[in-house]
Amino acid sequence: MITERPLPSDYEAYFGQYIDLVPTGDLYQVYQTQMASVCAQIAGLFEREGEFRYADGKWSVKEIIGHLSDAERMFGYQIFAWHAGIPHQFLLIQTLTHEDLRKTGVSRSHPVTVLAAACIILGHVEHHMRILRERYL
Repeated sequence: MITERPLPSDYEAYFGQYIDLVPTGDLYQVYQTQMASVCAQIAGLFEREGEFRYADGKWSVKEIIGHLSDAERMFGYQIFAWHAGIPHQFLLIQTLTHEDLRKTGVSRSHPVTVLAAACIILGHVEHHMRILRERYL
């Protein structure tokens, strides 16, 4: 069970906006709840709804989902690279030790811990899902 959250020194300040959105509790449980919620919110959308943009120049619903997938893949790869042997960032997150969570890599020229990368993924999804709920759905 991973309930701790990263310290501000564990990531670039920009990512604090996402980490602040991660609810308290076990990260693996937060991930499971979040994925179920995302799937429920987008499962019933029709093709034309996926192409909706709330304003000119804004991403469509499909583009937001693609962006989230790309970002999760990118941060997931970083977790994998910093802690070799993890095939998917959340499937085995429960097996990480405190020492594993403190391992550090570099993202955007800034040090980032494995714990921070996991929280950034969750917070980034929450950020965009809030926008989807408020402006699209």
